[in-house]
Amino acid sequence: PALLENVPYLKEMPGASDAFRYLKDKGVFVATGSGFPQKVTDAINERLGWKEKGLVDYGTCGAAAGGGRPKPNMINATLIAAGKLPSHIDKSIKQESFNYRIVLKVGDTVEDIHEGQNVDATTVAVTTGTQSLETLLKENPVVVLPSVAAVLLYLQNQGYLG
Repeated sequence: PALLENVPYLKEMPGASDAFRYLKDKGVFVATGSGFPQKVTDAINERLGWKEKGLVDYGTCGAAAGGGRPKPNMINATLIAAGKLPSHIDKSIKQESFNYRIVLKVGDTVEDIHEGQNVDATTVAVTTGTQSLETLLKENPVVVLPSVAAVLLYLQNQGYLG
């Protein structure tokens, strides 16, 4: 209840909506994942207007996906929602027949990095959370960026987006 009570005070990280909008315009399936309960995850997406504006296709959490970070449950649940994996799979394991390199996992914790690495997703860390740059770098993500807003420039510079 305390988490839900504080949702009205949330402010978006600068550039997040712009990043989501750009990705959506490129046909990318955009999802959010959280360690918070599903009610809180949904409330955050609603408060920030991401679902209403069509910027987020799917939101999940560890409990709803059957397991949290660093397990791949949330990534696999997202891929099921996107129609990339069949719904009958065991979400707790990497699906060897799927090329997870097409998945961009962005997060601000060591657990986020491990979640992406556990399935060989393209894993990007951002320093807008509670963990330091040094802590994130030790886990060897593809890159560490200052914010979600910087992800777009990185993707463009790497040739991922035209």
